[in-house]
Amino acid sequence: MTSKTVPILLVLCVGVTTFVSWYLLLQPELKNQDQNFELRLETLEHWEIRKSLESEQFEDRFAKGEMTLKVLGKNGSILEIQSSEVSSDIISDEIYWNIEEVSLVDRHSRKSIESDSYFLFPLNTKKQNYTFGVFGDRSHEFSFVKTEKDHHLEIYEFMAKDIYDISGSYDKYSEQKIYADQTTFYQVEPITGQIVSYKSLWQDYIESPKGKIIISNGEAEISQYSRDILVANASNLISLYWIYDTLIPILIIFSIIIGEGFVILYNKFQQGKSEIKTSKLAAIGELSARLSHDIRNPLSNINLALNSIQNEKDVNFSKNAQEKFEIISRNLGRISHQVDDVLDFVRMRPLKKEKLALHSLLKDSIDAIIVPKNIKIVMPPNDSSILGDSFQLQIVCRNLINNSIQAIGKNEGIITIRKNENSKNVLLEFEDTGTGFSYMDKKEIFELLSTTKQTGTGLGLVSCKQIIENHGGSISVKENPTRFIVKIPKNDSNP
Repeated sequence: MTSKTVPILLVLCVGVTTFVSWYLLLQPELKNQDQNFELRLETLEHWEIRKSLESEQFEDRFAKGEMTLKVLGKNGSILEIQSSEVSSDIISDEIYWNIEEVSLVDRHSRKSIESDSYFLFPLNTKKQNYTFGVFGDRSHEFSFVKTEKDHHLEIYEFMAKDIYDISGSYDKYSEQKIYADQTTFYQVEPITGQIVSYKSLWQDYIESPKGKIIISNGEAEISQYSRDILVANASNLISLYWIYDTLIPILIIFSIIIGEGFVILYNKFQQGKSEIKTSKLAAIGELSARLSHDIRNPLSNINLALNSIQNEKDVNFSKNAQEKFEIISRNLGRISHQVDDVLDFVRMRPLKKEKLALHSLLKDSIDAIIVPKNIKIVMPPNDSSILGDSFQLQIVCRNLINNSIQAIGKNEGIITIRKNENSKNVLLEFEDTGTGFSYMDKKEIFELLSTTKQTGTGLGLVSCKQIIENHGGSISVKENPTRFIVKIPKNDSNP
């Protein structure tokens, strides 16, 4: 029986591994969940469209727009995202355009696989330039403009200004070369990379020898309702990311510290138990030497003298004297049993295994015990053979039977020995009608120097456990009624 300690380094390694796994694997995975790539913006739009090249008059149009991102599927770290932009008349709901595009996006970098430009602003957005595709549109170079506050959130504003060819976009000017001069603003919460605002200004024109001919002016801006929702979402994500970035790492570190402290205390406790056990063993060793010489020999002499007196043929002892002889004999047996407990534990010898008949083993064990007249021992009906050390297995049987005798006391009682077997093991069950024991007794019953009896040594069951385990078997105890169950291998499983 050895005290078990937990290596401090092992606990530290588990803690560090948990900490690193959280930062490198779990935290990025949680921050890049699919729903963080889905977005919906409502916009309000106003255009001025030239009626004809010959006219200087413009027609006003007011529209409502919706820009959405939706995750269609994923393959590992690659997301398939649908971008859509719909614009319709604010009164008649006439659709001016409906554009859809599907893109493949790396969810860790948030970049488009096809163009290597950012599909969304990254986590921890910096004050720098970003090549960014506007809702599936062509990539634009966005420059950092300024920082502002909104609902206690720090917001970064980025701007892109581009001139590009949109020839063919207007049916009545299909023969003309048309350009778009577009300025786009995005406002981004930097910790989450969440877009919270959008605004676009554009001017479409034709280059002519006389200069620019403007055919359309327009602007689109996010609705206040959408902006409030996006700001609230960004605020919620910041709170969630604070849990991911700060609270959980603190809890992991705190758990490591608590775990280390617990292990230190546990190891000190086990060390204390080990030291107590060592001192107990030293005391047992010293006691055994004294028992062997100072007690065992006088006990033998007293027992011989008592037997000699009882066997005197010419003397008729009264009933009272015979009862006193029985008391002396019973107490001599009790003292002898306690001495044997100590010596059996100390003189544990190598096993000398041989094939044994179970009935003979039990009979020899019972014959070595003084069984009171008020107790009956019931043997198993069928015999079996086992492989073991006869001397040491008799120690086990004697201990268990003696324990049952002491548990029954002066009451009428029965000790029942049952046998079950399978192809590998023989199970012996020792059951008695005694008083039993408490839960705490059961928990500590096989501990060194643990005893429930005022006259016990606390070594008998320890010896039994050690002997049976040396045979490759096991011993356990059950209650209601009290039963000790011994499992002994039939074959030489533990030479």
